[in-house]
Amino acid sequence: MYEYWYIVEICSGRRTIAASKYATDEKTDKFKEKQIPESQGHWILDWALIRIDNAKQRDVVNQLPENVSGRVLPLVPNMPCDKWSTFNANQKNIAVVKFGRTTHETRGNINSTIVLIDPTIDAQISKIYGFTDTYRGSCFEAVKASAKDSEFLDSGDSGSILLHQESGAHLGLLFGISSSGNALFIPMGLVIQDIERVTGKKVVEPAFARPETVGLAPYQLPE
Repeated sequence: MYEYWYIVEICSGRRTIAASKYATDEKTDKFKEKQIPESQGHWILDWALIRIDNAKQRDVVNQLPENVSGRVLPLVPNMPCDKWSTFNANQKNIAVVKFGRTTHETRGNINSTIVLIDPTIDAQISKIYGFTDTYRGSCFEAVKASAKDSEFLDSGDSGSILLHQESGAHLGLLFGISSSGNALFIPMGLVIQDIERVTGKKVVEPAFARPETVGLAPYQLPE
């Protein structure tokens, strides 16, 4: 049995970035300079780039594990998941999945309503980020697919990638659980853009895919 060690090369730190609900240009993957004022928020960031020692003993690839079950079809074992995309949060039933350390494979749907972290309810995360009644963090949430399903996220699953169930495209980075038990995530576009901004480098994998090419709806907003 191998023991894997890793070194954090660079990270976002626990902070926020001012951006709108639709901060990514769905045609170019770039940060939109012209924001939508009514959907402006302080979006949570919490990512890290790591280097794994003994990388030769472990495959570091963007593909699904071998033990994927039929519950998340059309996703199948060893399927490459090397794209990321934007999504229309107002589209009903955006089916998603994640593969976490604790709960392993779970199914869910994206909630179209933006979550504003309330310090009176979510005290722990508010303390970490310094949120107050007048300064609240923004993020999206995923809920379990049905009442019969197990919880979508649990302790130890943070850092898992939220995948579009139809295509396997990366849609977000899961980072915590709300007071209501739903999974909190950061849109992948904000994560990728912040990594590029901090490092000065271009993220080449996962690569950007326009939403309509992976079965997702574009924003459909006026220019």
